[in-house]
Amino acid sequence: GKQEGEDDEQPLQVVTLKGSGSYRHPDTPDHSKRFQLPCGVCPGIEPNEIYVANTNKHQVLRVNFDSYVREAGTGLCGSIDGPRTSADFAFPYSVLATESGIYVSQPENHTIRFISREDGQVTTFAGVRDRAGFATDGPLEQTRFNCPGGMAQNP
Repeated sequence: GKQEGEDDEQPLQVVTLKGSGSYRHPDTPDHSKRFQLPCGVCPGIEPNEIYVANTNKHQVLRVNFDSYVREAGTGLCGSIDGPRTSADFAFPYSVLATESGIYVSQPENHTIRFISREDGQVTTFAGVRDRAGFATDGPLEQTRFNCPGGMAQNP
């Protein structure tokens, strides 16, 4: 039996979900499965799933214990909207998963992008590409950001 004062919870453990802990040169044989400066991480909607802003590879990844899945981004640096398989990101920094999709901050382009779960389209949610500024009231497409970083959701 349990003694008085014993805790029901198991001690926490740290595990490496994905990645090797070392940077590999892009010419290394399976370089496509390497993180390169993964900055933003957030829990996914599904259990045991996370989203990662793979910053220096200009992609957003969906990761679980079994696989990496490129959620969006060609791997080329840019800010092109369109289907998630052909859209470009420029150093995605932070990710936020919601029921409707994934928000991605891009400090280099001063924008917040959105990946729709419904149709897989990537759009510029807010900000003006390459136009830094400070948030102003008005339509989202006219709002200005100066290097937007982390994002949070109100429960």
